[in-house]
Amino acid sequence: MAHARRKFTDAKAVQCKNKTGKADVVLNLIGKLYGIEASLKGKSVTEKHLLR
Repeated sequence: MAHARRKFTDAKAVQCKNKTGKADVVLNLIGKLYGIEASLKGKSVTEKHLLR
């Protein structure tokens, strides 16, 4: 997922500074996914499946 995030980080760098674009939206969603995955760390495969 880091490779995909990197492309959106590059896209955000070239967009207008005071404008929220698609790159911002995607980076926010990726951040949420990282948060979910962090909360699942150490859980069993079954628990991960149920929580996802």
